[in-house]
Amino acid sequence: EHGPGGYVGEIALLEQRPRNATVIAKTPVKLEVIKQREFAGLLEEMPDLAQQVRAVAADRLANAEH
Repeated sequence: EHGPGGYVGEIALLEQRPRNATVIAKTPVKLEVIKQREFAGLLEEMPDLAQQVRAVAADRLANAEH
């Protein structure tokens, strides 16, 4: 489950591959969609965010394998 400030789709953006999941919201949400180029620029500008996103992606990939 994801809460405020959560994100999805980072693995597809980091690995430049198709999404591997679908998200269905249980409540109304506001979201922002960014494309690969915007995502790469954001990670370049914010190294701390890049490290956090990569760590979350690695954890999600590890959990998906189990």
